[in-house]
Amino acid sequence: MTNTVNGVTYDYRTSYGILDYNQAETNCIQYFGGHMVSYINYDEFYHSLSYLMSWGRATTDIQVWLGIFNIQSISTWSNADFSTSAYLRWNPNEPNNVGNAERVGKLFVSNVWQANTVSTGVGNGLFGYFNDVPTDHQLCFLCRKLSTPLLSCNGVLASSSSVCNGQGSCAAQNKCVCSGSYTGLNCQTLMTKPVPSGTLGSCRALIKANNQLLSGYYFINGVYDNNYSGSTSLVYCDMSQDFGGWTQVASIDKVVVGAKTQSMVTGINDLGLDYDTIMVRDRGGSYSAIGWSYRSNGFNTTLLGFAFQNDNSKFYFQAGGPTPGCTHTLNYLPSSQFTLPYGNYSLVQMTKPSGLARLTGIVPAIDGSNLATSSGYCDGGYLNNGYALRIDVYVRKKYTCYGISEYVFGSVCSGRGQCTADNNCVCDTGSSGAQCQIYSCSGIDYNNPSVCSNGNGTCTSLNVCTCRTGYNGTNCENYYCNGVISSNSAGCSRNGTCVAPSTCNCNAGYYGSSCQSWNCNAIINTNSAGCSNNGTCISPNTCNCNAGYYGPSCQSWNCNSVISTNNAGCSNNGTCVAPNTCNCNTGYFGSSCQSWNCNGTINTNSAGCSNNGTCVAPGTCNCNAGYYGSSCQSWNCNSVINTNNTGCSNYGTCVAPNTCNCNAGYYGSSCQSWNCNGVINTNSRGCSNNGTCIAPFFCSCNAGYYGDSCQAWSCNSVENIDPSVCSKNGTCIAPNTCSCNAGYYGTNCQSWNCNGIINTNNAGCSNNGTCTAPGTCSCNTGYYGSSCQSWNCNTLINTNNAGCSNNGTCVAPNTCNCNVGYYGSSCQSWNCSGIVNTNNAGCSNNGTCVAPNTCNCNPGYYGSKCQSYDCNGILSTNNTGCSNNGTCIAPNSCNCNNGYYGSSCQSWKCNNIVNTDSSGCSNHGTCISPNTCNCNAGYYGANCQSWSCNGVINTNNAGCSNNGTCTAPDTCSCNANYFGSSCVQW
Repeated sequence: MTNTVNGVTYDYRTSYGILDYNQAETNCIQYFGGHMVSYINYDEFYHSLSYLMSWGRATTDIQVWLGIFNIQSISTWSNADFSTSAYLRWNPNEPNNVGNAERVGKLFVSNVWQANTVSTGVGNGLFGYFNDVPTDHQLCFLCRKLSTPLLSCNGVLASSSSVCNGQGSCAAQNKCVCSGSYTGLNCQTLMTKPVPSGTLGSCRALIKANNQLLSGYYFINGVYDNNYSGSTSLVYCDMSQDFGGWTQVASIDKVVVGAKTQSMVTGINDLGLDYDTIMVRDRGGSYSAIGWSYRSNGFNTTLLGFAFQNDNSKFYFQAGGPTPGCTHTLNYLPSSQFTLPYGNYSLVQMTKPSGLARLTGIVPAIDGSNLATSSGYCDGGYLNNGYALRIDVYVRKKYTCYGISEYVFGSVCSGRGQCTADNNCVCDTGSSGAQCQIYSCSGIDYNNPSVCSNGNGTCTSLNVCTCRTGYNGTNCENYYCNGVISSNSAGCSRNGTCVAPSTCNCNAGYYGSSCQSWNCNAIINTNSAGCSNNGTCISPNTCNCNAGYYGPSCQSWNCNSVISTNNAGCSNNGTCVAPNTCNCNTGYFGSSCQSWNCNGTINTNSAGCSNNGTCVAPGTCNCNAGYYGSSCQSWNCNSVINTNNTGCSNYGTCVAPNTCNCNAGYYGSSCQSWNCNGVINTNSRGCSNNGTCIAPFFCSCNAGYYGDSCQAWSCNSVENIDPSVCSKNGTCIAPNTCSCNAGYYGTNCQSWNCNGIINTNNAGCSNNGTCTAPGTCSCNTGYYGSSCQSWNCNTLINTNNAGCSNNGTCVAPNTCNCNVGYYGSSCQSWNCSGIVNTNNAGCSNNGTCVAPNTCNCNPGYYGSKCQSYDCNGILSTNNTGCSNNGTCIAPNSCNCNNGYYGSSCQSWKCNNIVNTDSSGCSNHGTCISPNTCNCNAGYYGANCQSWSCNGVINTNNAGCSNNGTCTAPDTCSCNANYFGSSCVQW
């Protein structure tokens, strides 16, 4: 029931029973597009309370869920839409959150009704107050219907990520459109096949494309088997009732109570589908009441409404819409009557009435005869108790092929085709026959002997081979040996071929049911004795020997690269019992028994025999010559045991047989000798024959001698071995006695001569050096010769002036004194007219500067600077040498002016004729310059080619009166019979 107060529409829900808090909130979202009621102010609360009491509840306490909750604090409450609660009316001592479990609110209304108390809001807590309670209480509830309902699907808001199980979208109220391969009302089921394309025209087309689809909302385009072009629509498809394929065309929720009836309930849209069956399902609560109505407006009384007979209600479908003029006789089809059993969720199917073009509405009536026979029937009338019509209407097209519905997918058309029209099977690929009863497997008919891989199975249905025992695969092409497919040799242990189920054809040398066995040396491979217990038998008579073993049966091995049968691999001191494993004899050890000890020390260490012998066997020393004792620890020096130093004259230690280690400075077989400076003590040379050796390295020197070996004495206070002794020019042969070298003289050998002059006078070296030794001059830099008498200028000896280019004198090494006019380090340069000789410009580039201011002119040039030359015997500065028609640019070489030519520019042309030929001026003048004629008297023109007779040019005979020819200036040659200066006479 609904009621609108203060602009808010409420619906008091009782049809679904009492619910817990979460169920009630879900119900409000799902069915009313809103939330459970909470209050904005007292005015809204008052009207809500009045509405509740008007439903006959005044004698009963009312408890109703409130759409409020708290999460953390009982002082903070939110509405079901998460907004802050605006109006709270708590009972005294509430809220109290008993047990920390009371998180939601309820409204309690007392059975004692006092309007004035309610209206004033003053009371004792018994007339409509709030209380907090747990969510699991079971209560009635009020829903707030919004002007724009909240979009939700199955009680979950469309904006929630969990709507439609998170596997679809909420496209319309309670209408999930599933994504991917999910289906069902709430997208709760995953299919193995995807949902068919939304371009299919009906629920029938969808389920025929995928018979796994569950009931739910789908998009169709209003085209049933492509026979009708409509727009895309979201519809509910019933895929469970009678094999599915039902398209919902109406969902009617019409309730009329004690009011004027409406003869037709509209809201049916069959989408233009082609159908032959109509199905009506009661959603719960459809009924009609006993009673009758009458018609007004002057018509005869006609029975209509619902006939409540035997607990069945009757309805009629209407074809078409209301007809103008209140005439509906033809619009209501008696054949469309159906009976809907009373009670929730009842269902009825009926054949589409003939003549029903499109289904558009439904009308309640008592019986069909009244509607069928009444003329002039119009909408109207009254019904005492009314009716409720809460139904869903579905339509479907159904063909039957050979007695089986097209929707019985596993049976119709033998389960191998589709029934596209009555008794018309369209067979799947691979099937044939009127009922698709003939089928094949992989393109071979089921009764062909070669089917299923030549009889490895039986073709029991389309492309389904039932294989014989041991075979499998789509075409029974597979079989196995020991659980492994035949194409994999592992089924025969990779040692044979699987030729039939569990049948191996073994390769040579292999045997056993899976070719798993073979022999090595006549012993089965699982027994390592076939490989001498030293390896693995990996194939017939093939041993894979363990590390270190070899031989065809792994019978051999080595110790230290020597075969086990030869004890040399264990140093002949043990037995080779495994690869590189020796069992050593007593006293021997080591990987090859190569070791033993003498006196606790390994044999390789001679210390076991005191380093005086060889450890030849465990505890046995072979002493070196002269040694004796169990560990070779004793020996003698000069027949005295090593522990007594008298064997070494008490000057050393007996360290080996007859070997004394003498004290420092002593030696000899018994340390009886010593040296002074490397000379035995018995020889005075050890003290340089200048003293006596009285102890090792200790001399007693004679008078005047000193030093460790009496090796030193002095001459003039300089030690005899000092290089500077005797002025470095002699030998100090005894104390203060010098023996001078050849050429040196003086008490200290301090003097010598060069070229007969004492060394202190440089004249002995031509004053160009120093006398450094007898007859030896050390010349200054650049000087040489026995007396430094020579030097060079530019690598030539000073006595040869060519070192100064023969232009000066070499006065010192590489120093020239140049003659007048010459200069340079080797007097190699001079000038002509102030320009260095290497630049010919000093000779006007017409000659060579051969000496200071002296030019050697090239042929034809002359003058001090070679600056002059002639053309045709005339100085170059006078152009007459070039006939005044050019410039003299080199000896006898004229550069002629334009138009002139010839060796002296003496020639030119007039009209391409040389000037000496008067024809260049037509023989009437002189060619005086290039193409310039000086004409004779009376002649004119560039070439003197013209003249006149009597003032008329010679080419015009009018100058001779046209009676003659003008042959020269004012000279006419008259024609015959004419005469006179102008031939005017005849």
